[in-house]
Amino acid sequence: MPRHTVPLTPGERYGRLTVLEYPVPGVRKQGSICARLLCDCGNTLVARAPALKSGNTTSCGCYQRGRRFRHGWSRTSEYKTWTAAKVRCTNPKDPRYPHYGGRGIKMCGRWMESFPAFLEDMGPRPSRLHTLERVDVNGNYEPGNCTWATYSEQNRNLRRNVLVRRNGRNYFLADLAKAIGIRPATALNRRRQYGWPEARWLEPFTIEEAVAAFESGATDVSRRRLRPERKPRPSPRDRSFAADPTP
Repeated sequence: MPRHTVPLTPGERYGRLTVLEYPVPGVRKQGSICARLLCDCGNTLVARAPALKSGNTTSCGCYQRGRRFRHGWSRTSEYKTWTAAKVRCTNPKDPRYPHYGGRGIKMCGRWMESFPAFLEDMGPRPSRLHTLERVDVNGNYEPGNCTWATYSEQNRNLRRNVLVRRNGRNYFLADLAKAIGIRPATALNRRRQYGWPEARWLEPFTIEEAVAAFESGATDVSRRRLRPERKPRPSPRDRSFAADPTP
């Protein structure tokens, strides 16, 4: 028997494989003698003896297939969302880690160890417009603190949002700005970059006027009403008649 062959005995087990026949007459792979094997799943196969001894071959492939697709959701957006949340909480090399794991935000043990548990608690993603949101932006990824939300809903729950309190309620500064026709970025910059006092964030309107416009459901109350109305320009024909003083 050649030096590079490794003798096998029928009945030996290597992972999920049981040796049925060794050697297989007339069969070689990469110059090595092969064995006929029976997998626990019922499939039979022929594999190289050195691969069995080294542990590189332990099944017919059913182990990896079952491991990869055991829940049937591996290629879905829900699975990708779960994986991304774990990575940004645990991997310091992820660019988003400073805003999540670096701030002490974690994923609960139930979800960390099991995607089916995450799917059971959260349910399927309602639509392509929904993403995973934490209700408390300083809380962990865990049942009770997570929900599916659209991008617009999630943007309202950012740490950088500015709240204005009036009449016992909190209003988003961006919402008040939209209600009176001011760009939200303009109002936010007046507060952050220029350090204006609250009373001037929504000039030429007051915050009370903006709240009233928002509560009434008005949208985009244009500032053009503050400008004098322009008179319509006469057409060239009208000007020609005006220039001809015919009695």
